[in-house]
Amino acid sequence: MTSGRELDCGQCKYSTRVHTSVSGSLQDRQEPQHILIQNTSDFADQYPHVEVIGTDLSPIQPSWVPPNVRFEMEDATQPWTFKENSFDYIHMRYLFGSISDWDRLFEQAYRALKPGGWIETFDADAGLFSEDNTVAENSALDTWGKVFREAGKKFGRTFYPIEENVQVPGLEKAGFKNLDVWDFNVSWLCS
Repeated sequence: MTSGRELDCGQCKYSTRVHTSVSGSLQDRQEPQHILIQNTSDFADQYPHVEVIGTDLSPIQPSWVPPNVRFEMEDATQPWTFKENSFDYIHMRYLFGSISDWDRLFEQAYRALKPGGWIETFDADAGLFSEDNTVAENSALDTWGKVFREAGKKFGRTFYPIEENVQVPGLEKAGFKNLDVWDFNVSWLCS
């Protein structure tokens, strides 16, 4: 599902496929109040008027966060503890290798979103590749990708959600409409 477009970041040879599916944009929303973020970033600084809840498996978050942020220990692969219709926006990022049932994940997100709410996923495939063959067959980087592919098969959690196309069908099955999908390659700096 890659467009072949590569983001230029200097002297790059290696790329990874990145994919994001969005059913809208937070900027299109009127005054969102409650946000759930898997793998929280500096999102709260961008939107200081909203309550941002970050989740993770363990309490590893910093204490120096904006006042509108709180963290909860939550396993996205287990039944969610959040009430139905409680979020305006849910953002998930880099869950590859973590999710055994993508359909169930998106069903829970759909249940937790308010009517008219928005979901965004941002994920990548674990393998590295090069369009100019600088990632040679059986090289260390090629082997890296093969090891992750096999490991994911053995424990039932893909490291290749883009290539295996697990997100878009899961979002649609959960009931999300009007999906926009952007696929692109991200280059890695070599020097």
